[in-house]
Amino acid sequence: MDKNSTLNDLSDFYKNDKKLSKLLVDMEESTSYFESVSNSVVSNILAYSKALSVRDSKFLGKIELILN
Repeated sequence: MDKNSTLNDLSDFYKNDKKLSKLLVDMEESTSYFESVSNSVVSNILAYSKALSVRDSKFLGKIELILN
């Protein structure tokens, strides 16, 4: 299944990549973005990541289980 890319596709990819890079640099310079996340949110995400188990299966592909 081959996909041919045109010059317009490449141009759009470059423009989007440039915008995303600028956004990431601006976020890195701005500390207010990261201060808006509370400690409880971070704790909840970490607890979820500890309880999540993703395993490979021959027949089903990937199986995601919450171990709590």
